[in-house]
Amino acid sequence: KTAGLSSFELLDVVDRAPNKNEATLGVVSPGDDAAPRMITLARATREVADPLGRVDVSGDGVGYVRLKEFNARTADRLAEALSDLETRGASRYVLDLRGNPGGAFQEAVSAAALFVKDGAPVVTVVERTSAGEGSDRRETFRAKAPPRAAFASAVPPVELWMDRGSASASEIFAGAMRDNCAAVVAGETSYGKGKIQAVFGLGDDSGLVVTVALYLTPRGTAIQDIGVVPDVPLQSGGGVPFMPVSVPDAATFDAAFARRTCSELPPDWLTSKGTI
Repeated sequence: KTAGLSSFELLDVVDRAPNKNEATLGVVSPGDDAAPRMITLARATREVADPLGRVDVSGDGVGYVRLKEFNARTADRLAEALSDLETRGASRYVLDLRGNPGGAFQEAVSAAALFVKDGAPVVTVVERTSAGEGSDRRETFRAKAPPRAAFASAVPPVELWMDRGSASASEIFAGAMRDNCAAVVAGETSYGKGKIQAVFGLGDDSGLVVTVALYLTPRGTAIQDIGVVPDVPLQSGGGVPFMPVSVPDAATFDAAFARRTCSELPPDWLTSKGTI
């Protein structure tokens, strides 16, 4: 049953269905007590690129994962890579989001669920309703325990690297990680893409782009035009992306992780803020 699920959650249900060629839906019309009408739709599938780049671990146990984008494989591939690094001796992790333009919203939520508590807030979508000012609709997306755990025991310390090319889903992921005290953010202030837009076609073949909603981090911080400000500012080398990087040693990592600017969210945080 899909009653009450958001469009993002519906996509997740279909994506995880065992039949990758077809999706069968039962449609019930309002006020109709008859049995659902069954509709079978063909699923158009394509090869999805590996969202990960370099995956490595240093001699003193600092794992490094280059996360290039958020696509349909991101959460699964990230869990696989983190688990592999753990078996190779990693006890701290650097996730490199520099130049990551974002991608699939739901994958950012699922990726965050590898690190934060089950049920923890990940992102809030604020949508203006037809009632006008002061009647915004808020929907909070929470972490759900992943089908595959990334770590054998407790979640280890994480450092996120970001720059001005880190946007959208990258910022949703980073905001969730920091606000839930799961990571320290290092690098540059990110791009600041925190809005959902709809495109409406007009009669003269032009289009109208309208902002319909905004993303907020779990603590209610806006992303749009602000970005995620790092806890530990780092230079990116004159703005040249993807320069060769050295994984920090354990002492340097620990010094950066100690500079996290967060505190645990109280259980009723979002309830008290009126989110749903």
